[in-house]
Amino acid sequence: MDDRHRSRAELLAELEELREQIRALEKQRATTATVLHGDPIRRTDPLVEQVPAIAWTVDTRLRLTWWRGGGIHRITDRPDDMIGTSVQDYLGSDAADHPSLAAHEAALRGEFASYEYEVESFVMTAHLQPLYDAGGAIQGVIGVAIDITRRVRAEQDRERLIGELRAALDRVQLLSGLIPICMHCKNVRNDGGYWEQVETWVHAQTAAEFTHAICPECMERSLA
Repeated sequence: MDDRHRSRAELLAELEELREQIRALEKQRATTATVLHGDPIRRTDPLVEQVPAIAWTVDTRLRLTWWRGGGIHRITDRPDDMIGTSVQDYLGSDAADHPSLAAHEAALRGEFASYEYEVESFVMTAHLQPLYDAGGAIQGVIGVAIDITRRVRAEQDRERLIGELRAALDRVQLLSGLIPICMHCKNVRNDGGYWEQVETWVHAQTAAEFTHAICPECMERSLA
């Protein structure tokens, strides 16, 4: 219909509808997880809050600009208060060789970096890379830290069990070899060249405990 044949009220209604559509598009664009004009990602899926990990971004001065994830509660109950905190202040160190600081500096140079660290009783592995703006320039660092406590503890238990098994095999091999024992007093010569009672030697090699009694033959000789 020609606008010349439409009433003022109809034109105003159409204009208001167009404005609503524009506002809806702007809202959709504002909540889309993209990096625009150097601003970090602000929208995260609620599922991210339940993931046992931490995701974060820092600017070129290594100041925290955004972070989310289920692992944050292990650090603080007020995560928003940490925004603006520098990596150095968070770590309590500005040493260039600190694993976390070195990884952030490497990411600012365009490199990928990883390191492991502990938070209370949890072990995390962190992976960092450069954060680029729309023009491809590095505007900071984006990182993610994943909980690997179970894997690390399992590896530690495995190494402990292997160590115990090797020690047990060493003891078996020791006891299966030649044992220098005195033909008269029955003392045993240890690895240091010293003679000791057989009970002492066996206890040192096997952790066995002895209880002393007297056999019938010795009983007869003692009473004779």
